[in-house]
Amino acid sequence: MDITQVQDIAGWLIGIFATSIVTGIIGVISIIKAGKMLPRDLRGADLENKGKEIDIADKYELLADKAAQKVIKLQERLDNYETNQIKLKLGQDNLQRQIDTQAQTIQSQAATIEKQEAKIESQDIRIETLTCEVSNYKIYTNELISQLRNAEIAPVDMGDLDLEDCNGKTPSTRKKKK
Repeated sequence: MDITQVQDIAGWLIGIFATSIVTGIIGVISIIKAGKMLPRDLRGADLENKGKEIDIADKYELLADKAAQKVIKLQERLDNYETNQIKLKLGQDNLQRQIDTQAQTIQSQAATIEKQEAKIESQDIRIETLTCEVSNYKIYTNELISQLRNAEIAPVDMGDLDLEDCNGKTPSTRKKKK
């Protein structure tokens, strides 16, 4: 039910109430005039009719009061509905702000992740390069040792050297050469 419908109902109820009051007043005036014009023997019947008219006017007034109370209740319900709509709108606005904040956080985190992925990719390339160089030096070293043996020069045994243990240790825990 929208506001225009409630206003229309209120207008009708006010119209009915006003009509019933005017009808009651006209009825009372008519009774008074009719009472003056009727002969004395009909006055008893007129008084009875006047009482009935007054009862009818009272009933119209009660109906108008009930209708006005219904309109007031409808207006209160409409006010409550509007208040709830405003609260709901405010809640939606707060939710939208939270969603926007989270979206900004996610975008910031995505940018950080992209930077980290680029750095990891760069490090992977460096590791592959170093692994290739170590492999090349290993081939070169094996070839030198082979040449030394062919020339009957005895190369140093690896077990006699003070080499770093590179298996599974981080750079900070490896033994440093002196």
